[in-house]
Amino acid sequence: MKTKSLSVDSSIIESSKKYVKTIFGKFHDKSILQYHDLYHTKSVVKAAKRIAEHYKLSDEDYTILITAAWFHDIGYFDDPFHHEEKGALRVEGFLAAKQVDPVNIARVKSCILATRLPQRPHDLLEQILCDADLFHFGTKEFKDRSKLMRKEYQILYKKKISKDAWRSKSLALLSSHTFHTTYAQVQQQGGKEKNIAWLRAKLKQ
Repeated sequence: MKTKSLSVDSSIIESSKKYVKTIFGKFHDKSILQYHDLYHTKSVVKAAKRIAEHYKLSDEDYTILITAAWFHDIGYFDDPFHHEEKGALRVEGFLAAKQVDPVNIARVKSCILATRLPQRPHDLLEQILCDADLFHFGTKEFKDRSKLMRKEYQILYKKKISKDAWRSKSLALLSSHTFHTTYAQVQQQGGKEKNIAWLRAKLKQ
């Protein structure tokens, strides 16, 4: 069976977008996944595109990256505690059905798996997706998104966590986190430092 090159199959990104949006429409429970919603996925796709533009990726690499961005959290609907692995399996089946080259399928899967915390990306595409996934660490949206993540965490893990305990957890995460691409380091580090300062100030109150 002849496989297709992603560089000449521009429909892959659009079909990925349509598929993921359909899955969210059917299975997303807003009362549970309050942070990992379609808005988050769209934000990651947007950030990935922004970083990709800076690095002037080839058509093939761009398609691999954006497909991975659309699928990176789809595994939450199968198993929220192993969602990267489940998402990788989903995208493998999706792309195999479209006769995409197995080598490129493997690269998409690797991008998704690289977003598992602690992040350990091995190449530029993985670095871009990792930075896109946590892009909000350096934006004004961090405060509101963090509140949603706390609510989701309490539901998924079935335990309460105080605001201060969550802020301490968030402070530790942001303080230990490093953006992987030079682009994100330059563009987002300043915003992240402001969010770190905000967390420290809240903990002193």
